[in-house]
Amino acid sequence: NYMQVNEFYTANAKLYHDMNHHFDAVYHMLSEGDQQQAKEYIESLRAPRHNAGIKVQSGINVLDAILYEINTRAEEKGVIFKVDCMMLPIDLQIEKKDICSLFANLLENALEASKKEISLQIKRANRTLFVIVKNDYAVSPIKEKGRWLTHKKEKAKHGWGTQIVEQIARKYDGGVEYDTENGVFTTYVMLSEKE
Repeated sequence: NYMQVNEFYTANAKLYHDMNHHFDAVYHMLSEGDQQQAKEYIESLRAPRHNAGIKVQSGINVLDAILYEINTRAEEKGVIFKVDCMMLPIDLQIEKKDICSLFANLLENALEASKKEISLQIKRANRTLFVIVKNDYAVSPIKEKGRWLTHKKEKAKHGWGTQIVEQIARKYDGGVEYDTENGVFTTYVMLSEKE
């Protein structure tokens, strides 16, 4: 296990180092006012993709980008991705990096487990964000000592998603609950916006 964890951190360190060079290049292009070149550079780093059919406008650009990406990958896998999202305010008091981590991890986990369908519901009331993610599953989820376990072989490199989601929920005085009834895995998340 120590060797697996060490290899994992070494691989991540290399990726982080390489990404810093890419960020520097994009930052320079944007500083020079060359937005088109920056967009083209970012696109060159991405994996090839086709146009996804989803047209969700959540009001939060980073969230829309994640929904677009997950929908593209769901189409490739033959999974239906349904989204019910109200328009969110631009000044939503949840950090963009937390929105990115929250939804990327929730939806990555759902897509990984799903065989036919994923649904996402996003609502906001009284400065509280409510998120519900549902997915069917091919392999029954396993819970041990209060933690959901990954089915992937390299355990040290995977299984972090739910921990990250729970950490973000705690940061915003919220919570996370799970349900596995009728062959559907449901994740309920509640976040309170920062003052």
